[in-house]
Amino acid sequence: MTTKPATPLPWTVPIGPIAEIVHDAPNEKALVIADCIGTECVRKQNAAYIVHACNAYPLMIERIKIVLGEQSTDQHTRDVLGALLRSLREDK
Repeated sequence: MTTKPATPLPWTVPIGPIAEIVHDAPNEKALVIADCIGTECVRKQNAAYIVHACNAYPLMIERIKIVLGEQSTDQHTRDVLGALLRSLREDK
């Protein structure tokens, strides 16, 4: 993966009213990555969405590269997935 967060994944949203995105390393204090703004409900929903997308990103890139490496992948699929990787700057 060429695009990497400064703070390692996975990130989580702690249970409770605060909508912070954190990295919980074993035996360390949780590191706050970001805090969402808005009403409590909107903040929690946005934080959960951001965490889900960020945690899924590396696996998505890995799987796309696997599909591109398969001999059976047709040219149209290669073109579409290649363009996606280029748009994400993950084509290296």
